[in-house]
Amino acid sequence: MPQPPPDRIVPARFNAPAGGAASPRFRWHPLHGLALLAALVLAAALLFIFNARAIVVASNASDPQVRLSGAALPIGGGRFLLLRGSYRLDISAAGYHPQQQRIEVTADSPANLHIALEPLPGQIRAYFASAGIEGQVALEGSEPGAAANQFTFVDLPAGSYRLHADAPLYRPATFEVEVRGRGLTEELPIELAPNWGYLAIEVEPATAQLTADDHPLTKDPTRGTYRIEQGTPRLQITAPGYKSWQQPIEIRAGTTLEWPDTLRLKPQDIQVPLSTRPADVAVTLNGNYLGQTPLQLPLTPGQEHELQLHKAGYQSQRHRITAPAAGDGDGNAKPLAYTLKPNLVDVRVSLHPANARLYVNGADQGTAVKSLQLPAVRQQIRVTAPGHAAKTLDFLPLTGSAQLLQVRLLTDEAAAWARIPARYQNKVGATMRLFRAAGLVAMGSSRREPNRRANEAQWQAQLNRPFYLSATETTNRQYRQFAATHSSGHFESHSLDGPDQPAVRLSWQQAALFCNWLSKQAGLPPFYQTQKGAVSGSNPESTGYRLPTEAEWTFAASTLPAGPQQRYIWGDADAVPGPVANFADQSIAAKIRFVVADINDGHPAAAAVASFAPNARGLYDLGGNVMEWMHDWYQPVPYSGADPVADPLGPAEGEFHVIRGASWARGHLPQLRLAYRDYDSKGRQDLGFRVARYAK
Repeated sequence: MPQPPPDRIVPARFNAPAGGAASPRFRWHPLHGLALLAALVLAAALLFIFNARAIVVASNASDPQVRLSGAALPIGGGRFLLLRGSYRLDISAAGYHPQQQRIEVTADSPANLHIALEPLPGQIRAYFASAGIEGQVALEGSEPGAAANQFTFVDLPAGSYRLHADAPLYRPATFEVEVRGRGLTEELPIELAPNWGYLAIEVEPATAQLTADDHPLTKDPTRGTYRIEQGTPRLQITAPGYKSWQQPIEIRAGTTLEWPDTLRLKPQDIQVPLSTRPADVAVTLNGNYLGQTPLQLPLTPGQEHELQLHKAGYQSQRHRITAPAAGDGDGNAKPLAYTLKPNLVDVRVSLHPANARLYVNGADQGTAVKSLQLPAVRQQIRVTAPGHAAKTLDFLPLTGSAQLLQVRLLTDEAAAWARIPARYQNKVGATMRLFRAAGLVAMGSSRREPNRRANEAQWQAQLNRPFYLSATETTNRQYRQFAATHSSGHFESHSLDGPDQPAVRLSWQQAALFCNWLSKQAGLPPFYQTQKGAVSGSNPESTGYRLPTEAEWTFAASTLPAGPQQRYIWGDADAVPGPVANFADQSIAAKIRFVVADINDGHPAAAAVASFAPNARGLYDLGGNVMEWMHDWYQPVPYSGADPVADPLGPAEGEFHVIRGASWARGHLPQLRLAYRDYDSKGRQDLGFRVARYAK
């Protein structure tokens, strides 16, 4: 047989050994699977037991029902095997609120877990053990019957409670009840001790109704008495057609109060209508005041009564009357009516003007009345006349003396002025003085006047409208009612911020806005028109507060009541006669260049307003203390022409506003002249203001 090449592998045939048997083949059986599954379960159980912790869940409730979510193995008696992790615990028990919570199981978790369950509330059911008792039961701290029904009290936490029971004719009592809670009902039968006595009384008429403290009484037919609770009740007896009777009585438990005589009710009064002419007459019956007519007279049938009638200005009357035994057929007593005679008084009448018309109590008496006869009671008198203000007054004619009714009417104009006060205090406490007939005022200064300035051009103002001017400059106290944070500051070491010092360092706008605010406080229409919080114009017809016009200030400062105008507040002499006003003087000479020589007024800076005597018009500080803002726009020559300007409010526009008057910082004689004019738009340390307004 040829040999294979040495580089090739040739398979050889396999021959089984002779006489040998084949190996057995493995076959799968279902029992094998069960065995494997049992082995896995056993391994898992051993693994669970090896890694689980034993936890005991206990509670204050007996036989609680406990459920745990997740891999929790109960092993009886509230014991569980738990792997580490988070579980939801649900626990409940009869008579307790169920509870749910989440627990965390770790290697360090305690073996015992105690859950305190909250007991359910309980209730009390109370009832009167004896039949027929109708009373009240109250839980201490609540009203009777305040629970679910009359005597059942629900939702009560476990604990001790006090119940109060009371019933008519029985003694009240208090009971202690222990509430176990857990939804249980405590039964409380109530026994009350009797607490009544008896009243033996006979009453006429037999139909009368008896009550004790408003509780109806019923006679016991077997005893012939009334059962009443112990105490001192008010016994009341009523019957139709009779007057009611009442009286306190004393009742003792277990005893009988015997009334000595039959108690007879009196017949009810007959109501008799009474009227008089005139009405409103005072009425007394048997000496007792009943009121004023018309009214009802309570008269006892068959009995005589004394009736008295009184009214001021009329003759009194006295009557003796007997109540009618029966009515007028319809069940009502016949009415009584009386007429009183007046006490007339002769009154002479004097009226002005002669054509005045007279009214007495609204009745027209005509004109040219010379005399009247009037009752001696208060009369309402009204007198009217064309072109005159009507007048109404009360007039009391008196007997025994000559009587004169004299009425003088004011013309409409005079009456209008009479309604306008000569002075008053405004809402911030400043005194306002009225100037009603200022007339012609010379403005500016003569060209021959020494120290005259170019802006003191002469012109004339005619002040026709009456106006008010504040007697003093506006103080810090008054201005802070409008702007609470305002401070006037100080000059050197001298304060300008005292409550009664003038408010300074205020622009013209701030002063004008204060005037509008003051108008609002007084209910007056604002004088100044505003846009975006700034003054943009004015309403000349308004009677609201404003700054004085330059013409008004000049009239008030320099015009004497007798007519002529003066150059300075002290007169026309150039020498200052003394401390007549607060100027710059020796008290501030070290800090001000120009001062008044040889005078020391004691005020180095602003003084409290009204520290110096008023001028002839009753106004203070017009020539000193602080300079003052005027309403007018500033122009060197405000008006030209020879004709007077009526009630001038100044130029229609401008850049600055006029400033008038001297101040504590001014001591140069030309600046002390009343004709001196200055101007600005910003505030200064010696510049303030006073307020004005038209009277009508």
